[in-house]
Amino acid sequence: MATSLIPGWIADEKGFDVARAKKLADTYRRLRHLLVGGYYPLTPYSRDGKHWMGLQFHRPDLGEGLVLVIPPRDSADRSLLLKLHDLVPAATYEVQAEIKGQREQKTGAELMKGLLVTLPTGDGGERIVYRELP
Repeated sequence: MATSLIPGWIADEKGFDVARAKKLADTYRRLRHLLVGGYYPLTPYSRDGKHWMGLQFHRPDLGEGLVLVIPPRDSADRSLLLKLHDLVPAATYEVQAEIKGQREQKTGAELMKGLLVTLPTGDGGERIVYRELP
């Protein structure tokens, strides 16, 4: 299995943000190995902009994964409890909310019971990377 990225950018368009494009491509290259394992939708699928979207990509063979969280537009509710899947209950995981820059440790049992994600006001979502500690 492999992943691919088709951004649809018009790189010669006036005002194209090359630095941002490079940063996004670098992030994809750093995380793409996580996109080929287990996939768990953590919320019902919706494109209406009124509901949270939560997706988990899990690599049990590597003991790591990625959670993508997208909040609804124009919502006053900025928190969501997500129950992760397929973790080792007794294992300890380092959990990093990359956009907020927060890092913590939780057991697999805690993460499967629920990971509370709180986002600041605005359009942005969160990218959460976790890995099992030795």
